[in-house]
Amino acid sequence: CYGNVDFCNSKEDINLSWDSEDLYYTYQLLSKYLPLLPNIKNVILFYGVFSRGFDVEYTSFFPVSILTKLFFNIPYHNENIALELGFSDYEKFYSKYIYKLNSELHKMSPVYNEYKREKPVDTEFAYAVALGHLENNRRENNQLIWLRKIINLINKQDKNLYIVFPPTKEEYYKHLPSTFELHKEVFDIESKNKNIKVLDYLVSKYFDENEDFEDYEHLNKKGAEKLTKLIKEKIRMDQISVAVEL
Repeated sequence: CYGNVDFCNSKEDINLSWDSEDLYYTYQLLSKYLPLLPNIKNVILFYGVFSRGFDVEYTSFFPVSILTKLFFNIPYHNENIALELGFSDYEKFYSKYIYKLNSELHKMSPVYNEYKREKPVDTEFAYAVALGHLENNRRENNQLIWLRKIINLINKQDKNLYIVFPPTKEEYYKHLPSTFELHKEVFDIESKNKNIKVLDYLVSKYFDENEDFEDYEHLNKKGAEKLTKLIKEKIRMDQISVAVEL
């Protein structure tokens, strides 16, 4: 819902966005595959309000971790939780479909899957979600260790990392503190690493609240294409700037 699949046509970019970003799984996937892709120059990490403390295995999105293990052989972050919730039973269920899906992947064309809500959300729901995301943001047992590991890997591989704060609507962000307060560690990391760039669109003039959003924090197809264009242009201008310096 945040970008266009055609973004990666150049084969010089990795877009690490997925539903409900978990920094542990992002790091594991990046560390597994980035060394195998020498042409990759830029890594794009979408970083929501909740990302600082979000652990997908404790949420209703836990099947993401099971599928990540089955497809990519990434171990669970919390083995005790996996055991307690019976992830092994889910593995057996999903495994029946994995072989079939793998056999069909080479026949599939890239498709943009637009985020759609079945019904509009009200302001009370937006308020509840904003507070839930803020709770994750302020969690003492946070996920910043995985962000720092991502940074170390990026520096070791001599790549560029673009950390994107995705756009939201006023009915969501009005319940939150400033972007700097929400993401002060990320801004601090940016200030100390010249190849780390923050693209802050959380409260952005570029997006029309009536035309570019599916709900309070998800873009529709038009908004996603607009965001993709902005990110591509930022990367292009950075490349020009580097070439001039050389």
